Amino acid sequence: MRYDELLMSRAYRVPAYEASATIEAEDHLCMELEMLDILPPGEMVSMLREELKAEGWKERADGAVESTVGEARAVLEAEGDKVTVERREHNRVNVRGYNKGEVNTRLEKAAERAKDTAQKNVVRSLLKVEPEVRETIQRALQRVYVRALKQKAKSMGEVESVREQRGETGELELTIKVKV
Repeated sequence: MRYDELLMSRAYRVPAYEASATIEAEDHLCMELEMLDILPPGEMVSMLREELKAEGWKERADGAVESTVGEARAVLEAEGDKVTVERREHNRVNVRGYNKGEVNTRLEKAAERAKDTAQKNVVRSLLKVEPEVRETIQRALQRVYVRALKQKAKSMGEVESVREQRGETGELELTIKVKV
């Protein structure tokens, strides 16, 4: 073996550095609810919770009800005055380099890009599910109003007839005839 071959087979060590970061993005939208005072507020909220549970929403220990809609979570607060739709996203960013300064710079830029992308995804997801959540709440509220009006009519006297029909635009028309 020649001397120059010995030199060529020598091992070289090149230091490599790795770094990672976890990025989080979150956002929410809030819908205020104002229900008609057909019955006492507690009864109206209780009926709304029941109607949402019939649609598949789950009751929490604090009295709120929630549902997963797409990638978001919708929550009717226990007081029944607000629905919050929230979405979170977590991602991990990994970078490599040959010196610490380079790795830190690359990590900072990669984390910033990933955070921007995640934030856009979160907002896009919320905008996508908002109409579905609003429609679900509207359907439930409509059933609550029908139940509450029927209950109120019974408390006023003898109910002679109840007629429900849909108008041309899809509106529900409720006629309750009460003998007082």
